[in-house]
Amino acid sequence: KNLNLQNTIIVFTSDNGGNNNSRWESRTKYLGASNAPYRHGKRWLYEGGIRVPLIIYDPIRKNMSKISLHPTIGTDIYPTLLQLAGLPLKPEVHIDGKSIVPMMDGVLAKKRFIERPFFWYYQTKSFALNPTEPYWSIIKGRWKLINYNFNQNEKTRMELYDMLSDPFEKKNLIITAKNTSHMTEYRIMTAKNISHITERLSS
Repeated sequence: KNLNLQNTIIVFTSDNGGNNNSRWESRTKYLGASNAPYRHGKRWLYEGGIRVPLIIYDPIRKNMSKISLHPTIGTDIYPTLLQLAGLPLKPEVHIDGKSIVPMMDGVLAKKRFIERPFFWYYQTKSFALNPTEPYWSIIKGRWKLINYNFNQNEKTRMELYDMLSDPFEKKNLIITAKNTSHMTEYRIMTAKNISHITERLSS
């Protein structure tokens, strides 16, 4: 009110979880920021590193406060603001984004179930920042697949989690035979997405 922002849409969020400064060998420890009960933090693809708060204040809906478990991602903010402002959506621009105004208007999710795939891809040339290079993650439906490439000893570690029953990522299901189909599908989807990203970065 002091800034005369009564007619202003305000978005509060973060780009990643808090930095706990821990390395792979001690990845369950919390040094610095704690994102508990979620696992790990900044520069990691566990939930402690990628799950962040999102609060949107819309003066038109100021008396319609709602909480939703519907998953969203940073690219959703642009189309959401367009729709809140009464402007036409631009799907050719916000290709990966989807407006979450329906969730703000009452289409609330009681379970954190991701219908469309969410991708994360992290590439660093500094082993001091993280002992893996590069690595990626995909969440779709109830499943989350993480792939770490360890360049120094030439091995790959894959982890699979059921985000509905295990949101804190304590039980790696990668050795469960019945989940093989999910792994294959998600790896193919992620490979296509990473190829598109690296092509754009190189250009």
